[in-house]
Amino acid sequence: MDARLEAYRSRPDVVVHTRPASDVDPSPLVTLAHPGLAVVLATFVTDGTQHIVERRVAGEPLEASSPYCDKVLAVGVEVLPALAALHAAGLAHGAITRAAIVRCDDGLVLSGALASGSAIEDLHALVRMLLSMLALGAPDNIRAALTALAEATTLTSTELRARLVHLRAAIPLPAGRPQLRSIERLTFAPPPTPEKRSRRYGLRIMLIVALVGFALYAIFGSFPAHEPDVVVNVPRVKDGVVFIRTTPLDAGPAREVSP
Repeated sequence: MDARLEAYRSRPDVVVHTRPASDVDPSPLVTLAHPGLAVVLATFVTDGTQHIVERRVAGEPLEASSPYCDKVLAVGVEVLPALAALHAAGLAHGAITRAAIVRCDDGLVLSGALASGSAIEDLHALVRMLLSMLALGAPDNIRAALTALAEATTLTSTELRARLVHLRAAIPLPAGRPQLRSIERLTFAPPPTPEKRSRRYGLRIMLIVALVGFALYAIFGSFPAHEPDVVVNVPRVKDGVVFIRTTPLDAGPAREVSP
């Protein structure tokens, strides 16, 4: 085995993709930088096999399906800019599947580029993948539109992205689902980790305690710190002398005193 290949395969932070060697040179993948594409570290050929060394992307693959058509279409919308950058460099992906699209905290990343095939084949493969992700109850017009796109003889990534955006805009959102700010945010969000969930609960508890404290201060903050020792009643006049009736709280019956 080639020493380079053995060294790369022993590293846990990289993935080595292989395909039969061809006339297409995949070396431009090393210099191609795009946030939606996995980083390619090296390409080389051994014994008629092309090896493409890629930095492993931390994340999860896409789900097999989604009950919401807009989320399925949004996957294509988010992946297409990375695919367009690949095509602009004169390369094709050659292996568009759900396994090649990794869901990360910052969005979707396209991995596993083999630099084989053609741009139109990539676009057709992407549309077929979206069709497979649609739930059984998906609208017939969405299925028909995607099927037509999968069979189109002339298609570019820009045209496909515009078509997917248009299809998504025509889907009425069910009641109870809020409209998000942009279609790019309609990707499959990973479930929160236990650490994130604990932090959220802790912040909510702190907020509730603070609000209760402010409410108590607003209600009781202006009250005297202690009750008076003597309750003074309304004064009265008797034989030209003003008497004030006082009632000590901790004493016996009320008494009258003259000033």
